Amino acid sequence: MEFLVAALPFLLFLACPVMMVFCMVGMRKAGCSTSKAGETQGSREERIASLEGQLAMIQTELTALHAAEATPPSNGSRATNGSGVSAMPEVAHASQGSA
Repeated sequence: MEFLVAALPFLLFLACPVMMVFCMVGMRKAGCSTSKAGETQGSREERIASLEGQLAMIQTELTALHAAEATPPSNGSRATNGSGVSAMPEVAHASQGSA
């Protein structure tokens, strides 16, 4: 009985790492049974194609913004929306500070 009382703090200390191992093994087994390599590769390719499309749209918007900055309004001032507020808000670009 004294052995159990002496081992109890050590067993409580080991409870967390042992439970972590059991949880990791259980999650690994559950993950392997639900996914297949072919499905993962297909969804990865779809995701890449989607991201490339988004990148192309962002690059187009960026090019349009640079073109808009390069051409000043005809009257020499910024266009306003009628209330004296600029219609094109100032945008801080990360590339401006690192030049």
